[in-house]
Amino acid sequence: MVSKNTIVKQHKAFKYTLISVNSLKLHEHHIAKRLEELEKEILNDGVIKRPIIVEETTLTVLDGTHRVTLARKLGFKKIPALLISYELAEIRSWARVYEGLCDIGFFVRNLVKLMKTSGNEHCNREFIVKILNSYGEATDISFPNVYKLYWTIHFLDKFVKALGCEVRIIPDTEVGTYNKKPFVAIIPPPIPKSEVLRVVR
Repeated sequence: MVSKNTIVKQHKAFKYTLISVNSLKLHEHHIAKRLEELEKEILNDGVIKRPIIVEETTLTVLDGTHRVTLARKLGFKKIPALLISYELAEIRSWARVYEGLCDIGFFVRNLVKLMKTSGNEHCNREFIVKILNSYGEATDISFPNVYKLYWTIHFLDKFVKALGCEVRIIPDTEVGTYNKKPFVAIIPPPIPKSEVLRVVR
């Protein structure tokens, strides 16, 4: 649990705080090349730009393995974190919005192809990703589990950034009113609490 002396900002679905890097539990291995790239970025900027995401009860890092690994290497005592309790809060979905795409149709077709390659058509219908664009075209892709689903989206983020496009993360409820066009949006399903707790424990 977080120390009582730690300053915490309370929000509806999470808490924002500085947390001791030595108290955190990692459940993923880091990638050496990514760690090297991130180290250069942090040393150049002088800051860690994005907070990590931590399950509040177990202090398991849900997002930010490389940032935590690097913080320990550089001797940081604390790191900014969003604390989420899956026991208490119902966490909705956060959509990826990819801005500045020149050929929406081409991108959607390739995105669907990549999703199907990584996914499985014969799977639990709970894990359905919706893909849509600013022209109202939409399709759904099924995934066999949450882990494969989010790893695929992680690599999609890197692919789109390499094309020079902006990646925005917004609540799924805001995609319908998003006004920066053109764009493609990926909307993952809400993660069931049981699935998250199974992973972090």
